[in-house]
Amino acid sequence: MLPGHGLDPGERSVNSPLVVNLGVGVDSVALLIGLHQREIRPDLLLFADTGGEKPGTYAYLLILAEWLARVGFPPVTVVRRPLGPAGYRTLEENCWQNETLPSLAFSLKGCSLKWKADAMDAFLLGIKRGPNKRAPWLLMAEAITTNIKVVKAIGYDAGPKDSRRGRNHAPSKRDRRFFEFWYPLREWGWDRARCVAEILAAGLPVPLKSACFFCPASQPWELYWLAGAHPELFVRAIALEDRARNGRHGLHTVKGLWGRDVEPGPRRKGKIGSWRRWAEQVGILAGSRVVMPRVQLMLKAAELRRAAGEPGPFPGGCS
Repeated sequence: MLPGHGLDPGERSVNSPLVVNLGVGVDSVALLIGLHQREIRPDLLLFADTGGEKPGTYAYLLILAEWLARVGFPPVTVVRRPLGPAGYRTLEENCWQNETLPSLAFSLKGCSLKWKADAMDAFLLGIKRGPNKRAPWLLMAEAITTNIKVVKAIGYDAGPKDSRRGRNHAPSKRDRRFFEFWYPLREWGWDRARCVAEILAAGLPVPLKSACFFCPASQPWELYWLAGAHPELFVRAIALEDRARNGRHGLHTVKGLWGRDVEPGPRRKGKIGSWRRWAEQVGILAGSRVVMPRVQLMLKAAELRRAAGEPGPFPGGCS
């Protein structure tokens, strides 16, 4: 293995620049800690901001900045998707303007591709023409000139869920031309519980799951938590769903941010597709107001989180 990257010789150059795709969640923060333990210094830490992250994620960037400076790592570079002709700057604005939902609600992957991967690649590879024209990242340009591939470190942990994600990650033809992908947490055998333990041992708080506050992948406990910790954001997410339902396209098979309704059966659990309908049924929401008391919301969130087997401290201090 090559010193520094732990990569197979003959496939990658020891001089390959190392970029960390930083989500500012548990896995990617643990990845940084593991790199520091192994005295591997990344060349670039890249965080793509959709504009809809939870406040705790933006606050964690400030906490992380102090640790990065202390260990001699580069600061986080925050990028956003280049402004297009439609004028929206965030994923939420995109959905609101088009009276639709994030693509994950329709079982598609456009959110992460358009607002994360494309934003990062625009910074790394540059934009050749148009109003957003910009040069590539300097080390990327040098790597292309010398026919060296840039290494992207991805924070997929060694647990069964993320191991499947890593195996199913199929780089595009363009990606294979410019990048090699490295999954250090899997190489080190760090599952999510180990990642949490390493973050705490490094003296850092455990970060929130990095995701938009209206993410269709949110679990029920996260909605209880969001309604308790940030009721204004919960109401905004409901308004986004209402606008898609009542807008010019409407919602048909897909019922809301959770997608389709799923009837309970012998091999599957029932699921309500609409956040609004679910929140009204469990007593969180009445009209456009969160009516369940905050303490009750946070206790229910903690209960469901424990039942889901999520490791680490509960966001907001509840255990």
